[in-house]
Amino acid sequence: MAEKLFTIPRQIVFDSNAALVSGAKANFFIAGTLTRQNTFTDSALTTPHANPVIADANGVFATIYIDAALNYKVDITDSLNISLPGYPEDDLTVALISSEITSAFSTTPAILDIYPQTTAETDAGVTPTDFSKEPGYVRRYGAVGDGVANDHPAITDALAANGRIFLMDGGNHKINAAISVADGKEIYGWGRNNTTITTNDTTIDAFDIVSNARKVVIRGIQINPSAAGGPSNAAINVAGALGCAESTFAELDFGAFKHGFDVADLFWQNRMSDIRFQETDIGFNGNGSVGNSINNVFDHCYFQACDTNSLLVTAFKGTQINNCNFGHDGTTTSGSAIDFGVNCFGSAIRGCNFEAFTIAANSAVIVINSASNVTIDSCTFPLNGPASGTAYYIRTAASSQVSLSNCSERSPEANMDFLRVESTSKVTILDDSFNDDARINHPTGTGATSLVQRASKGFQVVSASLDLSAAASKALITVPENSAHVTRIAFIWTEASSSDAGITVTVEAADGSPVYFTGTSSVSQAIWTVEELSFTNTLLVAGDAILLTSAGSKVGAGDVAVLIEYAMDQ
Repeated sequence: MAEKLFTIPRQIVFDSNAALVSGAKANFFIAGTLTRQNTFTDSALTTPHANPVIADANGVFATIYIDAALNYKVDITDSLNISLPGYPEDDLTVALISSEITSAFSTTPAILDIYPQTTAETDAGVTPTDFSKEPGYVRRYGAVGDGVANDHPAITDALAANGRIFLMDGGNHKINAAISVADGKEIYGWGRNNTTITTNDTTIDAFDIVSNARKVVIRGIQINPSAAGGPSNAAINVAGALGCAESTFAELDFGAFKHGFDVADLFWQNRMSDIRFQETDIGFNGNGSVGNSINNVFDHCYFQACDTNSLLVTAFKGTQINNCNFGHDGTTTSGSAIDFGVNCFGSAIRGCNFEAFTIAANSAVIVINSASNVTIDSCTFPLNGPASGTAYYIRTAASSQVSLSNCSERSPEANMDFLRVESTSKVTILDDSFNDDARINHPTGTGATSLVQRASKGFQVVSASLDLSAAASKALITVPENSAHVTRIAFIWTEASSSDAGITVTVEAADGSPVYFTGTSSVSQAIWTVEELSFTNTLLVAGDAILLTSAGSKVGAGDVAVLIEYAMDQ
């Protein structure tokens, strides 16, 4: 009769609430029966245990030896004789295939710690190399985790046979090709400080998400290239034609890949949470084109020293960027922290911090391109402007719309303006954010061309008129009781006569500053003509008289009327 040290097949016994079981019972039977069979307290198999063997108050069993020549059935129960999940376990024997015995019984006395080949492993054509490790753990399939051996085959086998896999605690898994991640697969490390994936050269991605994958999870891993400066590699590549959806990427740390994420179209309802994008060229490269990337969330991510853009998306709709930090290494960059390309509808940036950027002249921290609609709320902006020229916190392009509130800069910075509002774009400021109009730039003119308007207690429309044939004259338009911002100025010319053209007409404050519009009168039409104006200033100061002035002295009998719409500030 040969001895064998027994350990519980489930390793540690818990109840259904994951609590250790005080007074648990280990019942041993002849395999396939309810006839009890002895276990022993010593390796010589001379002193039988009581049957069942009863755990102490902490749920710990005494050392148990079994007869290696016998087959056992084991039933682990609680103190009330109710079987715990996974039990009874029948036909425990050392008469297994030789590879299992070699792997599992490498000590004397041997330890029974076997997880037989699963049906899923058989179906996938995967044969474990270490049966002492549970299914799903990559060491079961030959992973070494020493940063030298190629662990790509082991990780690939683990994914082929399991929906959820676990990398090694403290392991550094070197891979020589991208790990392909299919629909529903989950990959877990033991935290980005404990588990690492490292590519073996600078040309390969770390993970490739299979086209049309859903409900993928990648969590708790440091992901590094073999060296910085790869020509096109990504930590996570989602370039398939059908994209990726409803997936979670969390607690990751990306080294110096070309891109942290490289994403094409059909990337929707994915969550990127607690990810560090460090020293990539572009942290998240979402270069969509057909507008089917929808409702993606970035939450508590950290973008540090990304060379070109931290986050670049095109034709992404409903993108939410929440509580993220955007840092830089202090070198001047012509790129931006966030670049919303064309057709990014219904997106938002909330609670984000932008720090240590040194922006090149004419660049911006946030760029919002044509036909994009973005809300920016509760964000703080950086310290470092360009050495010369002007850079901007936010730049808007044609036909874009921005809603802005609760934003601030740490302190006024030389050569940094709040906004650059380009042709036909509109910015609505809902509070006192960026309240120095001198730092709002309209390179193509204000009014009908580009507009910054502030939320108000209400809108007012006022008007005045002058006879162009009279002597030089002035007419009072309004004296606002509260500060306000102009949203529209229009002239109405009446009575046709070429003699009315060319008279200087001005809308200005009574003391001559600021001037909202100055130009020359136009030839009228037979009835009347409305001309929308581009204005050079928007702020109306409480108590300032606003006048319409005309040089007059023309022969014709034409008149001009001015209509001003303004929003009263809160």
